[in-house]
Amino acid sequence: MRLLIGLGNPGLTYLLTRHNIGFMVLDSFALKYNLKWQKKYRSQYSHMIYREKEIELIKPMTYMNLSGLSLDSYIAKTGKEALDIVRIMLVIHDDLDLPSGKIRFKSNSSSGGHKGIESIIKVIGTSQFDRLKIGIGRPIRECEIEEYVLTEYSREEEEQLRETIENTVSAVEFYLEEGMAAAMSKFN
Repeated sequence: MRLLIGLGNPGLTYLLTRHNIGFMVLDSFALKYNLKWQKKYRSQYSHMIYREKEIELIKPMTYMNLSGLSLDSYIAKTGKEALDIVRIMLVIHDDLDLPSGKIRFKSNSSSGGHKGIESIIKVIGTSQFDRLKIGIGRPIRECEIEEYVLTEYSREEEEQLRETIENTVSAVEFYLEEGMAAAMSKFN
């Protein structure tokens, strides 16, 4: 079994913002496989069988900085142990320190200041889980980071965004088929 967690913020206000790229990737993945979302575990949740593996998808509806609360609800309601969850989950999220459109698989690393990741680490008690970071770059003009991550992609960026999402969905599929070491070797 694998658990895919895409980070973002709920609501139309944040739908196309940089911080929501984790949601966008899972939405694209779900669309590709005709999955339906349901409200469960303080999140949007879906389930499928992918190449004979059970896959669960979660988009926390608790806002980015409290993403761990959805995972906490999932753990409590499924009866699974946090350390067992760590071994099966891939968290997909934005990253300021990667150039826009670049993706990178990471395992066993710090939050890098990402509040959604910090919230998950706090809930499960470890930073030793798989991540797929999607570059959003740093702002060109001087502005607060919080403002930048909550801005929408411009029309000029839309083509690159579509390409990034498609590439990331393909990377997730590769990860599900081949595992973390192979994904890191191929995409990093």
